Amino acid sequence: MVFADSEDLARTASIVIAPILTALALAFEIWRLTLGEPHTTLNQAYFMDHWTLLAIMAVGALVVLWGFVSTFTSTIRLNGVVMGLAIAVLKLTAVVVVPVAIFGAWHLRDPTREAMLPSER
Repeated sequence: MVFADSEDLARTASIVIAPILTALALAFEIWRLTLGEPHTTLNQAYFMDHWTLLAIMAVGALVVLWGFVSTFTSTIRLNGVVMGLAIAVLKLTAVVVVPVAIFGAWHLRDPTREAMLPSER
């Protein structure tokens, strides 16, 4: 992928980074809220009772939405309508596919090695 400038990189990176930071913030906030409650059911009612969880999810969703919209608009602005749409679609596809591929490769297992005994490896 080629980026026009650092702002273009930040817009595109926010699509990947914002959900990760949102998930971390939610995990820490849920941990903070459930410190004295060992068996807490995390359902919709629980999220509705704690506005901080809703605020974290809303901010994360808005940042991702801003990343998508601004990536489309800046790419169209810099490259014209036809090429801009094509480049934006390819850029957003790569932004989603590359982290998924990295995650999959990171957790890749060799089934032939798992069947072997530890002494045979």
